[in-house]
Amino acid sequence: MSRDFLRSLETQAVVIGIFVILLSCLGLFSVLRYLVIPGFTHLGEQQAQQNILRINNGIKRELQVLNILALDWASRDDTVSFVETGNDGYIQINLAGDILENLDLHYLQFLTLSGESRWLGRSSLVPFEDVATITALNRNLLQSQFSSGDEGVNPAVSSGVVAVADKPFLLSAYPVVGSTEEGPLLGMLLMGKFVDIDELQERLLISFSFEYLARSKLDSDTADILRQIHTSSSYSIGKKEKDTLVMHSIVEDITGKEAFLLSTNYPRHISGQALDLIEEAMAFSIVGALVLIAMLLLWLNRIIFTPVQKLTVHVRSVIKSQDYGSRTCMDRKDEIGILARTFDRLLVQMGSQTMALLEANKMLEKSSLTDALTGIANRRQLDLSLEQAWQHHIREHEPLTMIMCDIDHFKLYNDTYGHDRGDTCLKIVSRMLSGALHRPSDVVSRYGGEEFVLLLPNTNTAGGELVAANISKALFDQQIEHSASPTLSVVTISMGIATLIPDGKEDRNALLKAADQALYAAKEGGRNQVCCSSHACVR
Repeated sequence: MSRDFLRSLETQAVVIGIFVILLSCLGLFSVLRYLVIPGFTHLGEQQAQQNILRINNGIKRELQVLNILALDWASRDDTVSFVETGNDGYIQINLAGDILENLDLHYLQFLTLSGESRWLGRSSLVPFEDVATITALNRNLLQSQFSSGDEGVNPAVSSGVVAVADKPFLLSAYPVVGSTEEGPLLGMLLMGKFVDIDELQERLLISFSFEYLARSKLDSDTADILRQIHTSSSYSIGKKEKDTLVMHSIVEDITGKEAFLLSTNYPRHISGQALDLIEEAMAFSIVGALVLIAMLLLWLNRIIFTPVQKLTVHVRSVIKSQDYGSRTCMDRKDEIGILARTFDRLLVQMGSQTMALLEANKMLEKSSLTDALTGIANRRQLDLSLEQAWQHHIREHEPLTMIMCDIDHFKLYNDTYGHDRGDTCLKIVSRMLSGALHRPSDVVSRYGGEEFVLLLPNTNTAGGELVAANISKALFDQQIEHSASPTLSVVTISMGIATLIPDGKEDRNALLKAADQALYAAKEGGRNQVCCSSHACVR
């Protein structure tokens, strides 16, 4: 009886041991299946969504550049005259030759207020039937968005994506109202170009594609993807495989209609290896548990559950904090250690991609503060720098000097030599102004058209006059021909200098106003001279 009893206890112990092992294996599987693996998957989905956002931001940046170019052309007085009267001289000076290639465009059109086309240039990549579609679309914009020539009109640019030859095409429709950007509305300037998918992929380091949605019949897979996007969120997750995650999003056209299906593949090499390692860890644990029941009953919690729990907590922490610099710090040689190091490598990759994204955002922010033509600071950067300098000088009670410059008779220069020569002249002047400044705190910016502003912190009026004199001499030494100038036969510049010691009682616009008044005095006094707000002008 006792022997049978012992055998019965032994059997019970074995049965209990096997049951505990099975429960332990089940618990391990649950932790990996419902916590660790979803953690990897969620991180991959987040990164894929970030890639979609980066692609959309890249397209928006291309549209911003196109809008700036359209604004530069639409606000020129000779463009206004051309749209209004249709003079042939404008075509010979500005639209002859490879104008589309020079401007990196595939489409350029001038429309009158009645919808008549003054001039049309298109690349061979733009089908003729799409020209009629684009023209009709922008005629509708003229009729629906802007008033018919009322005084005081200040319409906004319409830009976005349209479908041309079943491909994404960036279109900017800018109202022609004159250099003041106020009415009456005379017509519209259309600029367009195809999205350079190869260049954008190379710049963003992301592989993606567009599928045109305006076809008469969509395949079943595309229809299912669109239903998922409409019912769930702005994104749809496609195939989830070990090596690839497919993310989809809809791109709307300029009218707000769904135009393209944007798809991107996110490689999951490291997470796929992690899944393989998890499967190996499972097999190793089950086989080892059956062979070494007694040891695993004692050490299971120590060698399996505790590390997995630590890894799970770490995954959750990374998901919550987005700290890709965090590491598991598991100095183990077994499968769990390999899994931890694999996860660490995944974090390294995600961290590097995140840094690349941050660097791209910094470059985007920098480009938004830089004048596209001359490469110097634009008016937005000037406003930021002036605000910082103003607050600093309020605290320090030091003089702050501003020099406002205007190229003399620049419209006559453009009318005589064309806008290409005019752009070259602006670049030369901007380089010369930058070369006149030698301190990191000094700022030179393009204020608008042919106007430039120099901001000189901790500088009095005498210092500003010295800089202005150097600028005038340097520009004269350039001997840039200007045969149409009533002042001299070379390009000259007028400058207004203003110096204030900010005291907090007035805002920074006081300095801009004083410099502008001094510039006005220089221009009224015959140009090619320097005027200070505090005393008389000097040639």
